[in-house]
Amino acid sequence: MRPDSHDRIDELFHAVLEYPVRDRTGRLAHLTAGNDGLRRELKSLLAAHASADGFLGEPVFGVLSDADLSSATSRSGDAAALIGAQLGEYRIEELIGEGGMGVVYRAVRTVDYQQEVAVKLVHRGLLSDALRRRFHAERQTLARLRHDSISRLIDGGSTPDGSPYLVMEYIDGRPIDVSCDDRVLGVRDRIALFCEVCDAVHYAHQNLVVHRDLKPTNILIAVDGRPKLLDFGIAKLIQDEPRIACGDATTGVFRLLTPRYAAPEQMRGDPVTTAADVYSLGVILYELLSGRRPFDLDCAGLAAANGGRGANSPVSPSAAFSRPDRASARLNDPGGTPAARVAAARSATPHALRKALRGDLDNIVLKAMEVETHRRYGSAQELANELRKYLAGLPVAARNGSGAYRAAKFVRRHKATVALSAALALALVTGAVGTSFGLIEARRDRRLAERQRNTAVAAQREAESVAAFLKETMTSANPYQTGRDAGTILDLLADAGDRIDTAYAGQPAAEAAVRYAIAETYAGLWRWKDVERHAARALQVNRDLHGDKHPTVADCLILLGRARTFAVDARAVDLQAEALAIRRGLFREDSPEVAWSKAVLAFALWHAASPPRFEEAELLYLDAVSVYRRKSASYPMKLGMCLHSLGAMYGTAGRHAEAARALDQALAVYRSMPVQRNRYLAECVRSRSNAVASLGRHDEAMALLREYIELTPPGFRSDTQACDAVTRMTYFLERRAECAGSPHDAAFFRNAATGYQELFAADCNDDTASTALATASR
Repeated sequence: MRPDSHDRIDELFHAVLEYPVRDRTGRLAHLTAGNDGLRRELKSLLAAHASADGFLGEPVFGVLSDADLSSATSRSGDAAALIGAQLGEYRIEELIGEGGMGVVYRAVRTVDYQQEVAVKLVHRGLLSDALRRRFHAERQTLARLRHDSISRLIDGGSTPDGSPYLVMEYIDGRPIDVSCDDRVLGVRDRIALFCEVCDAVHYAHQNLVVHRDLKPTNILIAVDGRPKLLDFGIAKLIQDEPRIACGDATTGVFRLLTPRYAAPEQMRGDPVTTAADVYSLGVILYELLSGRRPFDLDCAGLAAANGGRGANSPVSPSAAFSRPDRASARLNDPGGTPAARVAAARSATPHALRKALRGDLDNIVLKAMEVETHRRYGSAQELANELRKYLAGLPVAARNGSGAYRAAKFVRRHKATVALSAALALALVTGAVGTSFGLIEARRDRRLAERQRNTAVAAQREAESVAAFLKETMTSANPYQTGRDAGTILDLLADAGDRIDTAYAGQPAAEAAVRYAIAETYAGLWRWKDVERHAARALQVNRDLHGDKHPTVADCLILLGRARTFAVDARAVDLQAEALAIRRGLFREDSPEVAWSKAVLAFALWHAASPPRFEEAELLYLDAVSVYRRKSASYPMKLGMCLHSLGAMYGTAGRHAEAARALDQALAVYRSMPVQRNRYLAECVRSRSNAVASLGRHDEAMALLREYIELTPPGFRSDTQACDAVTRMTYFLERRAECAGSPHDAAFFRNAATGYQELFAADCNDDTASTALATASR
């Protein structure tokens, strides 16, 4: 056998061992496709490994003495012998995994009710006092962790012979790398999923727990697409767990870790901190993105690794992908054309994948994997935030970028800044709207004269850049975020809208793009009549330009449909249904684009349709929420809006407890965003106030109304929702007998009502507002 063949078999053997027992046959078949000889050789090695009870071949080393190792390897018990046995209230059904410390079974609760669980049992040969303490520590560790992406502890106990076991949430899922490849997730979707993993790790760190053995097989992707962090069997409490003596390999005492993912300080036996988990996350991200290993470490290479990897720093992911050599061996592909297959598993070509990895992602991964702990990201949350910046097209700290780099990132997000963009930006600063338009339009005319030979594609690109910068400019001036009076912004928008017909005469693509951008800006300010006017015109122009099935037509239908939904116009349902049909023809069913179409159609079905179609709307909302939960790192605002609208629907349907729960989740999403102050947050606060009031929690409802009033800037308190808020607060104050003894509440309400009075008189003339004002004046 050639040396390189031996190396290949050794590599594949250890790759198969990293998967749970029940998954190994499938992985073996995949790795040896088309090579029966290789498959037979590996099956023989795996059988020998199984006869040794899975200990010597496992790349996880324990905090064990030589005596412990001897005892463990000489034990006669067969892990499979427990299948069918009863442990307390649980019947063992299947062996699903085995590691250096114990075995894991799938089991079923047989008392009181049926429940599928995972049971983790320590090897009998390893039951030293140190390991008993370790297993007890794991139970205490799991008991204190409550996170959606961390496997939950359910129960615990001991077998008749005294072996301790844990009963944990059973996760029906696949390792993150396998799941991503099987689902052919692109780079951006992999990053979004990985950010959820970082969030779970950060939560554990906040609870003073370091995992210390993060690897793909400890991160399962459940059937609903959510990651689940497993195996705190070697987790260490940061604060108060006594250290177990640990030497080097020559003394016969080993450290619990997986070398391929372990940080250099773990390999050296140095004290372990949260930085070790950040390093492991970096290795996992390296493999998820590039399909390559940053290092080629087997047992023979441990001695070199033990001294640190400074002399063996990894090449960047993009370079590793480009050079498929032994130092960056393909993880899951035994042959064929590796680069093409790796790229295809990421929905890309080799060229596109190299381009995507080069630059920001290379630097982010390598920063997470720095040998010196102080040079890594300070936390898993910092790593996640950096990746979210990348997804948003923002500059990342890992690039340590120059002004040119930051400018390039801005241009990439907003393309070119052309005539109307510059005019609007200048108008915001100086107020000289008319003069600015004249100056910039003159320049634009000269440029257009020079570009008369350009194609319609170039004109469309220019229109998109105009719209992008307009949207950026107006968003930055949103009074919810700046506290500025809305009048200035609304005047500017109105002036820009009046100029479109003349500024873009004969340029329908530019007119449609700018009208759509103005409509989107009005939507952010909740000026739905203005949204309808501009969106309707943009829709008409885009239909004329592109036909009925173009993406821009769907965008305009959605915006126009939202405006008509807020106006309780039943025509909104047909608009949103048409948009959904278009997007289903353009995107996958589980795409964010289709999810958003489902959400806005659901809104129309219960808010604009007569009678409301609650059941249809609920199903659409739940589909959309499921998609956005999986992609929450990339679309937090969309997730918040879907939960918010679902909660509002539950409230309208009289399902107030469900409304409160959905709105709680929406508020948590809104408040986790970097820019928290927006109209949707304010309206979500008001909706939750209504929900808890319907549950009889009036003091809580009034506190939420106070928050709503404080969140709503001047110029927006005169609409129907603000009138409703004042009316409800009046009602709650009247209901409280102690109101007279609460001067703070009474004074707050009087001040709010006084501030509204002039606005109400001008813009809110219904009887509800009049009643509120009359009550407030008493």
